[in-house]
Amino acid sequence: MFSKLETLLLGIALLGFATHGWTQDGTVIAWGDNRYGQTNVPSGLSNVVAIAAGEWHNMALRADGTLIGWGVNNAGQRDVPSDLTNVEVIATGGYHNLAVKADGTVRAWGQNEFGQTNVPAGLNNVVAVEGGWSHSVALKADGKVVAWGRNNEGQATVPFGLTNVVAIAAGEYHNLALKADGTVTGWGWNGFGQTTVPASLGNNVVAIAASGMHSLALKTDGTVTAWGWNGFGQTTVPAGLSDVATIAAGAEHSLAIKSDGTVVAWGANTAWKYNDPNCQIIGHPCEREYSGQVDVPAGLGNVVAIAGGNFHSVALRANSTSSPPVRLTLTKNISPAGSGSINAAPASGDGKYNSNTVVTLTAVPAANNIFTGWSGAATGTNNPIQITMNGDKTITATFAPAFTLTANLTVNVNPSSAGVVYATPPSLWNSYPAGTVVTLTAQPEGTNVFAAWYGDVSGVSNQIDVVMNTNKTVNALFNNPGKFVFQHTDRRLAVWFLQNTQRVAAALLNDGRPVGSNWRLTGAGDLDSNGSKDLFFRGTNGQLAIWLMDGNHRTSSVLWNTGQVVPVAWRLAGSDDFNSDGKADILWHNTRTGVLNVWLMNGITRTSAVRLTNTVGPLWRVAATANFDADNSPDIVFQRSDGRIAIWLMNGYVRGSSVLLRNGVTAGPGFVAVGVTDIDDDGNTDIVFQHADGIFKVWFMEGATFNREVTLSARVNGWKLRGVK
Repeated sequence: MFSKLETLLLGIALLGFATHGWTQDGTVIAWGDNRYGQTNVPSGLSNVVAIAAGEWHNMALRADGTLIGWGVNNAGQRDVPSDLTNVEVIATGGYHNLAVKADGTVRAWGQNEFGQTNVPAGLNNVVAVEGGWSHSVALKADGKVVAWGRNNEGQATVPFGLTNVVAIAAGEYHNLALKADGTVTGWGWNGFGQTTVPASLGNNVVAIAASGMHSLALKTDGTVTAWGWNGFGQTTVPAGLSDVATIAAGAEHSLAIKSDGTVVAWGANTAWKYNDPNCQIIGHPCEREYSGQVDVPAGLGNVVAIAGGNFHSVALRANSTSSPPVRLTLTKNISPAGSGSINAAPASGDGKYNSNTVVTLTAVPAANNIFTGWSGAATGTNNPIQITMNGDKTITATFAPAFTLTANLTVNVNPSSAGVVYATPPSLWNSYPAGTVVTLTAQPEGTNVFAAWYGDVSGVSNQIDVVMNTNKTVNALFNNPGKFVFQHTDRRLAVWFLQNTQRVAAALLNDGRPVGSNWRLTGAGDLDSNGSKDLFFRGTNGQLAIWLMDGNHRTSSVLWNTGQVVPVAWRLAGSDDFNSDGKADILWHNTRTGVLNVWLMNGITRTSAVRLTNTVGPLWRVAATANFDADNSPDIVFQRSDGRIAIWLMNGYVRGSSVLLRNGVTAGPGFVAVGVTDIDDDGNTDIVFQHADGIFKVWFMEGATFNREVTLSARVNGWKLRGVK
C-alpha cells in the first residue's frame, strides 16, 4: 500500500504467529508526525488484532471484528460504515480503507476519485487486501489477484497469468505479489525501479512490503532486501540487520520487526513542513522539519505487527502478561545439495510455526533435475504435500538428474528455399550425446534475409547455441522483419514475427538484456532511413533516447540532443514523414493542452518544429500515425477514453477531414489502440489493439474504411506492446 500496513491475519500468518490468544488485549503505539492527530492513539483502545496506516490516518481491528480509525478525515476515511462487522483483515490506501469480512467479501470507503472504493461486483473468497495511493488490490483464496481504481501507470492491470500468489503489497502506483514458489512479481509505475525485482532474491522470499516508491522483501534467512527510490535512505538496509520476522514500509521510511519483538526503522526522519513535496510548484518554501518516524520509542518490545504511514509509524504490541503460543521448528533438507528447493506456505522467516499449523510444501527441481520423493516427516511422491506442525519436523526432498543418453536435433527453414542452416559439430543422423552444445548458423540464399530463430531456442543473431539436454526442434525464419515490439515488466524487449494473423516466432532483442529502469519504449520510426524502424525510449525525467536498428539488431544508441529534457507533458505520439522529404519526423502530443507539434528531423537531428493547426480534445489521445488515404501525407489515429477510434485525414499540417470508424463501435471494453501496420501485406494500414489480459485484436482496413475485425490467437503475459513496425 502507499503506506504499508501489516495485518495479523496475513502478515503474522506469514510470520507463523497465531491470530488468537497471543494478540488479544493488544495495545497500539504510534510515533512520528502528528499534524492530524495520527499518533494520538484513542484512549482505552485495546483488544486490537491488526493495524493499518494510511497517508495521515490509521485503522485498528479489534478482536470482536469491529474497527476504529483516527487521524485525518478529509475524505471520510475515518468514518467506519455503521453496518460493518465481522471483519478479519484491514488495509489502508492514501485516503481510503478496505476490509475483508469473515465471509470473504470486501468493503471499502473513503476517497473514491478514481473508483478505488468501488469493489468489483462478485468479488469474494478474498483473504487479503492492500491499498495504494488511489487504487486497491485483493488476493483471493485461489491465489489470484484482483485490482481496481486508478490505472494511470498500469497498477490496476494485473499481469496476465499471475497465479499461486500468497501475499500482496501496494505502493503509490505499483504493486508486488509473492508467489508460493518464493518469487516476487512487480507491476505498475517503475520510475525508480520499484517493480524491478532484484535477481538476487531468487525464490527465497517469505514476505513483501511496498510504499510510495520503494519495495521490500524478507528472505528465508531473515535478512531484508530493499529497492526503488532511495532519496532518504529508505532502501539502505542497516548493516547487520538479521533475524527479521516481518517488514513494513512508509512513504519514505522502512520498518522491520525482529524475532525478539523489537523494531528497527530506517529512512526519512523528517517531513515536508508545508505538507507538499511539490512545494516549488505551489510557491511554498521547500522546507522539511523533524518528525521522528524512525525514532523507535525506547523500550518498545513484544511487537507483533508494524505499519508505516506518510511520516509516522504504528506498532501493535502483545500484552506482556499473555503467553506466546508454542513455536515448533520445520527443518527442510535437499538431497543432493543444489538439486532443487522446497517452498513452504505459509512461509516463515525463521522456520518456526505455531503448534498445529498446517504447512503446504512444494518441491521445486533445479534445472535438469526431477523430483523423486519425500522422506522424514512425510513420504511418497505427491507434490505438493501438507504436514501438520504438532511437533518439530524434519523433511527431505530428493531429486535426480533428468538426462538422456542422446538427444535428437531437428532443424527447419521457413521458407524452405530461403537459406540453409549449418550445425557445429555436425552429425550425420542429427543425434548428439546429452549435454552437447551445438552451434547453428543461418546462411541466407541470394537476396533473402535471415530474421530469427524460433522453437526450442529463440534469437535474432544468425548464429545461436543449442544445449542438447533433450530432443530439440529449431526453426530458422527468413524474410520477415517482425512487426510487434514488446517491453516486459522486467524491462526486456522482444519482437514478434507474424504471417498474416499468426505469430510464427518471437525473439528477445538486445540479447535479452533489459533496458535501464528509468526508460520505457514509446514507439518506432526509421530516423536513419536504412529501411529498419528505430526504437524510441522516454526517460522518467523526460529525456529521449534512440536505438538505431539494422533489422532487429541495435547498431548504436544515442541521447537526443545530448540528453536535453522534453517536458513530460509532451507524449511521443508517432513517427512519419510529415514534410515529404523522405525522412521520418516525430509527432508530439501535449496531454494537458491538446497541442500537436511535429519535429522535422534530419536523421537524429531536429531541424525545426511545426505546430499543427488543430488541437486535440481532452478525452482523445493519439494512437498512431500512418497514411490511410494514399495522398503521401501522414494521417493521425486517435482513441477516445470510451474506446472510439477516429482518423484525422491530413493535408500537410492541417486536418482535412475526420472519420469516426465503425460509426463509433469500439474494439471492446479494455482494448487500447497501440499502433498501426500492414498486418496482412495487402498495402493497407491496419490498426492493432491490446487488452490488459494480453489479447490482441486487429482492425483490417481498406484505406480509411473499416473492413473487418480479427482476434489474434496469440496472447502475452507481462509484456506490453510498445512499438509497431
